[in-house]
Amino acid sequence: MRVYSIPFSGGSMGKNQGCELGPAAILSQASEVSHLGKPLSIQNQTVNVFSSDFPATQLSILNTVQFPSVCLGGDHSITFSTFKAFATQHPEAALIVFDAHPDLMQEFDIPTHENYLRMLIADGCLLPERLVLIGTRAWDPEELRFVKEKGIKAYNADDVLANRDKIIHEVLHYVQNAPALFLSVDIDNLDPSLAPATGYPEEGGLKNADLFAFLEKLCALENYQGADIVEVNPQLDSQGKTAKLAAKIVGELAFTE
Repeated sequence: MRVYSIPFSGGSMGKNQGCELGPAAILSQASEVSHLGKPLSIQNQTVNVFSSDFPATQLSILNTVQFPSVCLGGDHSITFSTFKAFATQHPEAALIVFDAHPDLMQEFDIPTHENYLRMLIADGCLLPERLVLIGTRAWDPEELRFVKEKGIKAYNADDVLANRDKIIHEVLHYVQNAPALFLSVDIDNLDPSLAPATGYPEEGGLKNADLFAFLEKLCALENYQGADIVEVNPQLDSQGKTAKLAAKIVGELAFTE
């Protein structure tokens, strides 16, 4: 399976230093992960990043990443570039984001982990009707207004915990006919009791079984072609619990080539 490590935390605006160590921490646990009953085989390539230069990092990602593959972040701003690369190869692709936060704050000069989705929409790479948010629970009023205005589908964590199977069915129906599907997993979509090593933990998150139930169905779709996993900060978890879980998620996201 092709994997790209993107050790970048510059999009966190200094608020989540340490998540640039996430890719190495996840890969260090990969030998313990299996896919389809066999040890996970990974061909990793590290993307050149520039800690204080987002445009250069963005260009490096765009010029390097090919799909199908799984990208390892880094903060969530990398998804501006990973999905942009994906959409260049697969126009009008659908994007499903598992995240405690909507990441739809107002546009800044550069994409950050707080607004990269809004900037993808503004950039024309992502159609609002092709975006699905799952596991959200920390909303800003501006984000709520924007979601309503654009008609974006969003399922709060409480909704998922109460009606998981029904929502899985709805999401599958919604994205299965898209030209291609990209999945973005922010580790903070899970409850912090399960994944403590992240910069913005929010109580009341999904359980492991909830996330894996979604991934099992979504990764089986023929149009699933790319993914990333972000916001693992190993400096916040001395036992490596979160990196181990992230490696298992990579195993679920894996492609057979």
